[in-house]
Amino acid sequence: MGRGCSSTDVDSGRGSRDAPGDGGHPSPSVREAELSLRERRGAAQLGGTQLLGQEQDEVRDVEGRRGGRGSCGDEALQSSQGEARGSGGQRPEAAGHQQSATQLESAGHEASDAFSASDALYQGVVGFLAGDEAATLTHSELETRLDVDGRELLRQLYQDHLDLRAVHETRADQVRDASNELHRVVEPGHERPLTTIFGPVKLTRLAYRAKERKNLHLADAQLNLPEEIHSHGLRELAAIEGSRGSYEEAQAAIERATGVELGKRQAEELARRAAKDVESFYAEAKPEPAADTDALVLSCDGKGIVMRPGELRAAAVERHAG
Repeated sequence: MGRGCSSTDVDSGRGSRDAPGDGGHPSPSVREAELSLRERRGAAQLGGTQLLGQEQDEVRDVEGRRGGRGSCGDEALQSSQGEARGSGGQRPEAAGHQQSATQLESAGHEASDAFSASDALYQGVVGFLAGDEAATLTHSELETRLDVDGRELLRQLYQDHLDLRAVHETRADQVRDASNELHRVVEPGHERPLTTIFGPVKLTRLAYRAKERKNLHLADAQLNLPEEIHSHGLRELAAIEGSRGSYEEAQAAIERATGVELGKRQAEELARRAAKDVESFYAEAKPEPAADTDALVLSCDGKGIVMRPGELRAAAVERHAG
């Protein structure tokens, strides 16, 4: 898949803002941004709210970046199409099978390269388990070691996947913000941090820029990233553990489960953000008034309720004595 062919100075941003009422799930405007960019033939709209804002920095009007194509994307496409048409006397079916096999082989090599860091970690874990040191450990010591190493492996897999998505991110034809301002300049290499339940990772994506406007990042909407650096998974854990006791206890429980260290205030703020959609959710889920023809049926069963012997009715006492 194509990438932008030009590059400029790289600067990092704070990431995207949560849409009002996300609660870990995309709002309608985010869901619209989650549509595949290849399915959008017109302008990429961001809905009625600026979801993908970033602090404003200097805008460079890069030659050859206006419009919907980079400086070399079309040339590569036309070249590959020309070669396919000029493949000699080979039958179309054979050419199609050969092309599919080539694409599969290329995808396999790409995946192997993209996840090489994860593969190295996995091989390290396997080598440790097959070695003499692991053979001397007790089962609880093995649990502790694999808990740490396995979590780091999952974190690296997450990071490698994000890096692969950054490589495959394609430029949208047009991107407009909530005020219908067109962001003409596109810069690759904009980064933002994200702390997941596996540990910290870094996301690299395209930034769509305009003078005196906040940068927009379509990849942030596709991933439904929160405004803060902590993922929705950590937010959910903070809400669950915070409801069971104090925030100090929630903080300790999250660290035991994920290895991620949160401060007391961070745990409290994450739990508060997770709960901000409660009222709006029940307001939207409020049922319509029932029609006059609807029947209201109640089913009651009190046989499992424990009663004090002294409070039983006479008939119940007799049955109990019998």
